[in-house]
Amino acid sequence: MALHLVRLAGAGDRARARARARARTRARARGSRRRAAHGAPVLRSRSRPMNASPPHPRPEGRPLFGAERMAALSDGVFSIAATLLVLDVRLPAGADEFRWAQLPAVAPHLLGYVISFLVIARMWIAQHRLLQPVERLDARALWLGLLFLMLVAFVPFPTSVLAEHGNRDAVVLYAMTIVALSLLLSAFGAYVARHPEWLREGEGGAYRREGFRPWAVPAVFALSIPIAWLDPDWAMAFWLLLVPLGLALRR
Repeated sequence: MALHLVRLAGAGDRARARARARARTRARARGSRRRAAHGAPVLRSRSRPMNASPPHPRPEGRPLFGAERMAALSDGVFSIAATLLVLDVRLPAGADEFRWAQLPAVAPHLLGYVISFLVIARMWIAQHRLLQPVERLDARALWLGLLFLMLVAFVPFPTSVLAEHGNRDAVVLYAMTIVALSLLLSAFGAYVARHPEWLREGEGGAYRREGFRPWAVPAVFALSIPIAWLDPDWAMAFWLLLVPLGLALRR
């Protein structure tokens, strides 16, 4: 009987403790509502582990990517394209040994190799200068860069056609490829220049000035297309204007 009374007393104490806890919770809730009604700040405590890192801010707008990935891919594509150019330079079919007299037959392939290698080198230098101050790129800039690299990898084909045939259509195909290549690079530079927040601090003005240089290459090759309809040889000779024009733009 005594043990039963002790248990009842303990149960009553626990019930009263729970009632007091609920009363305090309701009192705090009513106080918070009154402070909120009068414009006072409501303080809320949230438990978080001591070793938990602060929440990362959500990115605004389109996701950004590191520009170093584009630079690494570009180096690989350029190196492969430049290597493929020389594969088309070979001795005439049926030649058992090398003779100096065979060089005239190889000359068109050597000329095509030299021209395309210099063009690819110029494009690589221009793209390297455009990417050097860039830290981040969005998806649109990446796709512009990827389309540019796709045409870089395509250059060995019109080079081979130009060396093998050298007629009007071959010259036009080659010139149109270089024009498209240059325009894509210029579009990439112009697009990135519109986002100075992607560049390292203090690089915006220099970047905009550098972006105009690739226009010299498409201008020369575009003007050579109508010349090719008159004389393909004169059109290819017109490409030599890139040498003095490039020197003038460096000043």
